[in-house]
Amino acid sequence: MFRKHILTTIAATAAFGFSQSARADGIGGVAGTVGGKISGGFKEGVKRTGQGVNDLARDGREVRDQAVDQAEKYRRQAQEAIDRFNQLRRDVDNLMSEYQKYERLAKGDDARLRAEAYRQLQNMGVMGSNQRDVQANMTRGLALVIWSSHFDHVEQQKFATALAASVASGNPGPALTYVKQFAAESKKTVLDNLKNAPQQVRKKVEAEFEKMLVAALDKAVNKGQPLELRFEGVSLTVGLATYNHWCDIRFKWPELVPTRQILGVQLYEIRMKDGGGRIPLPNTYQPYARVQVKYSSR
Repeated sequence: MFRKHILTTIAATAAFGFSQSARADGIGGVAGTVGGKISGGFKEGVKRTGQGVNDLARDGREVRDQAVDQAEKYRRQAQEAIDRFNQLRRDVDNLMSEYQKYERLAKGDDARLRAEAYRQLQNMGVMGSNQRDVQANMTRGLALVIWSSHFDHVEQQKFATALAASVASGNPGPALTYVKQFAAESKKTVLDNLKNAPQQVRKKVEAEFEKMLVAALDKAVNKGQPLELRFEGVSLTVGLATYNHWCDIRFKWPELVPTRQILGVQLYEIRMKDGGGRIPLPNTYQPYARVQVKYSSR
């Protein structure tokens, strides 16, 4: 009986120990499983976090690269605008050099080069002169104006020299070389208006008109003022008309205007403004005789 109790006790104890061991093993297994899962989740989270950081870094590099590309694009645009502006300025400078060249040639002594300069300027600009206004002022009233040949600045100098030589020698010949037709027409007009004048007046005009005309022209050229000759009621005002000439030029003047800054790059636009000016050209000259009948000759 006692032995049976002992065996039962040992069996129960063994059973309890086995049960406790099994329970402990079960808890350990659960703990191991949970720990494994926690550890795996942590590792997966770390892995995903690292991937996110890498993605952000990659995205940042892409944004940076795009910004660099855009900035380079804007720099090229800005440089292209500057280069275009500089080319336009060079074009204007070249045009102005051409104008200046032809202006110098127009003022020179070479007749062929002067003619070429005027031809070029006519193609490049608009020629202007006050000749019409000067002549209109001469013909006001009842006056008859007789015009001589039209001299450029070089021929005018030669004419002035011939006038001085004629006056000094008393021989109108040198000056008449330039104004022969003018002198003949002026003389005829005066005599036509002296039909009723005394014979001695007509003879004096016929004999000395050329010399008087040349002397009057010489004084008009030297003093810059017309000189009046009177013949028995007929007034003959002798002078030298001076005409101003010019060439009006027009062109587009470029301006480089800053607009805005993008990504640290200054951008520009080119604006074209109307430009122009007036190139003065040499004066030309024309002797004239203004005839007015003050009263009728008897």
